[in-house]
Amino acid sequence: MDDSLKPQLSIIIVNYKTPQMTLECIESIKAKTYGVRYEIIVIDNDSGDGSVEFLQERIDGIIMIKAPENLGFGRANNMGVSAAKADTLFLLNSDTVIIDNSIKTLYDYLKTHPDTGACGGLLLNRDGSIGYSTSPQLTLGHYFRAYIPRIKRKPPELYAKSPIEVGYVIGADMMVRREAFERAGGFDPDFFLYCEESELSFRIKKLGYRIMLVPESRIIHLEGMSGTKIKQKSEFIQIEQAFSRFLYFRKVYNRRYPWYLYMLFMSQYTVSLLRGAFKSHRRSEISYRMGIMHKAFRKYLAR
Repeated sequence: MDDSLKPQLSIIIVNYKTPQMTLECIESIKAKTYGVRYEIIVIDNDSGDGSVEFLQERIDGIIMIKAPENLGFGRANNMGVSAAKADTLFLLNSDTVIIDNSIKTLYDYLKTHPDTGACGGLLLNRDGSIGYSTSPQLTLGHYFRAYIPRIKRKPPELYAKSPIEVGYVIGADMMVRREAFERAGGFDPDFFLYCEESELSFRIKKLGYRIMLVPESRIIHLEGMSGTKIKQKSEFIQIEQAFSRFLYFRKVYNRRYPWYLYMLFMSQYTVSLLRGAFKSHRRSEISYRMGIMHKAFRKYLAR
């Protein structure tokens, strides 16, 4: 392919039963992104709801790939990367809306900073407030501090005015250097949902690259809508999230660490249960969470 025609950026979107949202995401890309040649690759995760036909009928110029089954987030993105033609990849959730030329902002940052392997922008909530965009590397201390307000760290997205190094950026808007992605081995197929971007970022950083938050780039994230419409009520999603944490600790640290994490969570829940001993609704909520964590750990042990 003539280099003047080759895309500079491959935008990869995984769709699972969110055709209207995916359509609006793509429309926002086309309306707001300029100054960079890009291709849009949509991986349909075996939605079975007419998503493929819906999108093909309403929008031109996209590469549509049908997965043979629901591959989850990481494996579906790996499939998209295999079809991508560009040297820079942008992994974008279907439940996002581009509000300015934020994709070009991330692209320019990555191209002008060769020591950066991946970067992401500020993810905004529906009301424009700053949402969950980054995290430090996941450690036992990270989860310990999360339950103690006095030592809980303020996330960088709330104060960063210029690019800042972070543990990882959320996979909802992850711009990644293809060389770094491929040298790291791509997403680990053992993860179905959650923690796959943090584990990949860990391997990218081991190669000597940095992971950066670029706050000049802002993208609306309708969080959770691409995972499930009833995320808060879905036991599957909660179990999968906890299971992925155990899997992450096994892969990044060693086989003892998932046990440490399980004991930390259960100890925290037990303390909370004792504190709320006289509040029946609180007891019920904490008991439910303990049950979720126990099911997730059993799933981890049985894998």
